[in-house]
Amino acid sequence: MRKSLIILALGAIIMALGACHTTEANYRAAYDVAKAKTVADQEKIDPEMQAQVDRIKKRRQQIYIVGPDTLKVTTRFVSREDSPEAEIAEFLVVVREFEQRFNAMAMMKRLRESGIDGAMVVRNSDPTYYVVAESSDMVDAVPALMKKAAKETEKLGLTDGYPMVLRNPNRKK
Repeated sequence: MRKSLIILALGAIIMALGACHTTEANYRAAYDVAKAKTVADQEKIDPEMQAQVDRIKKRRQQIYIVGPDTLKVTTRFVSREDSPEAEIAEFLVVVREFEQRFNAMAMMKRLRESGIDGAMVVRNSDPTYYVVAESSDMVDAVPALMKKAAKETEKLGLTDGYPMVLRNPNRKK
């Protein structure tokens, strides 16, 4: 009697376990519903506008209105690479970014040789190395600094998208 009770209990457990697992068809149905909802949401937004929103999210950008100028400001936690103990302003006008430290330091050297004494290299945790031409703690000064940096570095052949503004929220005070 006891053996048959154990066999019956084991059979019930095996049947219960077999009935509980999710099938691939269930996963597929849930995926299709979620995908259809995402597509429906994206169809309401102009594709060009969606691309801009995606870029802004990716780069962690904010929009600042400074007088007649609109600034797209990218926020990154950075540290000074060329002179670690030196202070970093809150707003940095970046003229180029690199994945290799050597290239960033060489660009900074070229900037200093061409008369931009405030040039520096900062880096984030990725690490991405940013070559900075100008900097300020006041956002009101940034549009003028961007124009100055663009003019000073024009002969160095800036690529599209530069200069850009980088905000350092953990600057040393």
